[in-house]
Amino acid sequence: MTLTKSILVLLLICIPSVTSASSPSAKDFFNSLYSQAFFLEQCIAKKILPSTGIHNKNIRKATSLGYSPDAFWEAGTNGAKGLVFDMIKNNWVRVPIDRTNCKFVQQEQEKFNKTLSRY
Repeated sequence: MTLTKSILVLLLICIPSVTSASSPSAKDFFNSLYSQAFFLEQCIAKKILPSTGIHNKNIRKATSLGYSPDAFWEAGTNGAKGLVFDMIKNNWVRVPIDRTNCKFVQQEQEKFNKTLSRY
């Protein structure tokens, strides 16, 4: 009987916290996309990675959806300085522009591209 009560209490505590988690807003999504795109541009300019053009494809698609670089200029300039928007933490995070982070951001841009291709 006490095990059943314990499980019930855990369910009552855990379920509301899981269901209250929300999806990122469009602003958060495009802050992340643009900050990472401009971050990746720095990686390419510093010859850390070769260009795949994925970030430019994402910018063109975002613009066609009505989310222009002008509207997210602060996100872009932050990204160029190594400050990217983390949708999980819902915060700006400083990231060193090095090979490891450049590869990670490039992979994230590929994920953004798959998401944007649905629209």
